[in-house]
Amino acid sequence: MSNNEQRRAARLTLLLSVSLLYITSCGGSSVTSDVDYDGWRSEEGDCDDNDATVFPGATDVPGNGIDEDCNGSDTPLVIDSDGDGVPADQDCDDNDFNNAPGLFENCDGQDNDCDGLIDEDFDEDGDGVTTCGLDLDFGTNDDDCDDSVATGVNNYPGNVEVCDGQDNDCDLLVDELFDEDGDGTTSCGADGITGTEDDDCNDDNANIEPDIWDDCDGVDVNCNDLVDEDCDTGGSGGLFCYADDDQDGVGGSGTVETSDTDCTDPGESGSTGDCNDSNDAIYPGAIETPGNGVDEDCDGADQQSDCDGPLVTASEGSSSSGNPTTLVTGGSGHVALSGTIDCGPNGDHDLFSVSFDCGGPVSFVLDWAGSESNLNFIVSGAASSSETGSSTTGPVETSTVASTGSIVVDISCANGSATSYELLIDWD
Repeated sequence: MSNNEQRRAARLTLLLSVSLLYITSCGGSSVTSDVDYDGWRSEEGDCDDNDATVFPGATDVPGNGIDEDCNGSDTPLVIDSDGDGVPADQDCDDNDFNNAPGLFENCDGQDNDCDGLIDEDFDEDGDGVTTCGLDLDFGTNDDDCDDSVATGVNNYPGNVEVCDGQDNDCDLLVDELFDEDGDGTTSCGADGITGTEDDDCNDDNANIEPDIWDDCDGVDVNCNDLVDEDCDTGGSGGLFCYADDDQDGVGGSGTVETSDTDCTDPGESGSTGDCNDSNDAIYPGAIETPGNGVDEDCDGADQQSDCDGPLVTASEGSSSSGNPTTLVTGGSGHVALSGTIDCGPNGDHDLFSVSFDCGGPVSFVLDWAGSESNLNFIVSGAASSSETGSSTTGPVETSTVASTGSIVVDISCANGSATSYELLIDWD
């Protein structure tokens, strides 16, 4: 300090002393000075007049042990590390703002609402497996597939499968351990209860299960404690059983036998059973091989092609015909067309257009009631053939090898009486 500064300080000290002496000598009360020059004296509330940062209204620093604002205590230090607005002493996880009291629970493997439970809202059945699983990802193999309180406690990944009509192990299969023969019926049935009528009574044989046809084999194949009840071995207007010599599952047309596996209705056309009971590849319903000369499916003829049914249109070629053509669709692979034609002097015509989606062969059989000497039967277009002025009797037949497209059939006659006809088209 310079000499001038020392002299000024001394004068200031002297002036203060004189002032205090004056106040005292004049009967005034004792007044302290603002020692720390913070604008507050002790009698005005400064709780520490030796620290200029301490006075009423000062900013209090929390947790430092100093009452800066002189309100009687230091402001406590509040810690909220994750910034979720909840103090650390009230937050169960002050390092994650996703976890705090009052938050909603997520399926994330954490206690989001600080209630001491993890993902509890996603395990309603309380089996310990959540609907998002251990990988915390919905829609994966470790999810609880059934979280229902009523049934789900028994169903979760890794559980042991029991026969109860439910998917206990969440593998999308129901009671799979209880269908050893793979016939789709378990030993406890669809109701999941053993000892009831829907159980598979023989889980070692895939041909034995409830609710199937019990035909003539001497075995209770439908688990109802009855044997061959669906087959009338007496043949009294019911179902006949035929011997199955080739063991293809269909009996022939021979003697009725109770050891057979085929029952047929004698009242139906073509129900004589297996048309070749010495060949196990031939029986009704077998797969037909087109054009091999063998009638594998016992429908009466070998299939000739795999063509779908044709589109058939018909029209009258002459106004003098006057009689409409009738289109009648027969069985698979057959169409029958019938009509009447006048055979007038101008040569009356009936025309048919037949469209195929693939090649033939296609056969045409014309059953002509009139004199064949007046007949003209012409096939053209995708195939060609003709029969003109025939003197033969009986049906007029022509076979063609058709390619994809349309075939035009022209039936005409002249100088004769009106006559009827039937045209059969066979493409199988």
